[in-house]
Amino acid sequence: MSTEEPTDAWLLDAVRAGNLIAYGVLFQRHSEPARELAAGWLVGPDGVHELISDAFTRVLTALRRGAGPREDLRASLVVTMGHLASRPEREETASPEETVVRRWYSQLADPVFRQLSPRSRLALWHLDLDPAPAGDLAAVLGLSPADIPELVHQARDELHQAYLRTQAPRPRAEDCAPARQQLSAWVRGALSCRPSRRVENHLAECPGCLTAAVRLLGSPTGVAASHTHRTTS
Repeated sequence: MSTEEPTDAWLLDAVRAGNLIAYGVLFQRHSEPARELAAGWLVGPDGVHELISDAFTRVLTALRRGAGPREDLRASLVVTMGHLASRPEREETASPEETVVRRWYSQLADPVFRQLSPRSRLALWHLDLDPAPAGDLAAVLGLSPADIPELVHQARDELHQAYLRTQAPRPRAEDCAPARQQLSAWVRGALSCRPSRRVENHLAECPGCLTAAVRLLGSPTGVAASHTHRTTS
């Protein structure tokens, strides 16, 4: 398994060859510096969002035509942002490239999605762009295509845990901390019998933690997890 990150030049060539997952890596790598730059030019998050999305869309469109930058994305991106900032008018109809970029930007801006590892973000984006070939994701990450299903499974589990962590209120008492730390795993049915029983015993005595558990079980991912939650008696 490769541990080295691919260079911009390699990723840009991959995008020109049709690998959109490679563009996801580039977006993830350069979107935050671009956002910081745009924030210095514009007032308000909406304008920043529009400028970044438009600039990345223009670059992606050029790459898919076989043109665009060859060695480094950032310089070309900054120039494109500068041109667009001086011409704020936009087209009414979103292109396929713009749809892809806006979806990716929205995911990166989501507090839950930002908690995920870069590999999990790419794996979930691969699913969102289905039927993108698994080989595209494998090539970018230095994996075998046979490794992708397990990576996707891990990414979904990581997303689930991150979502549940954001939904659970913080404990108000030190006695609640151990149970709260395991609450997400308990909802997912990922605890063994003894830890699960300890959590359930605490819930029976603590209205606050019980409320948090009910809230998690009532969430979209919590409901799905509860179908596989092991019961103890």
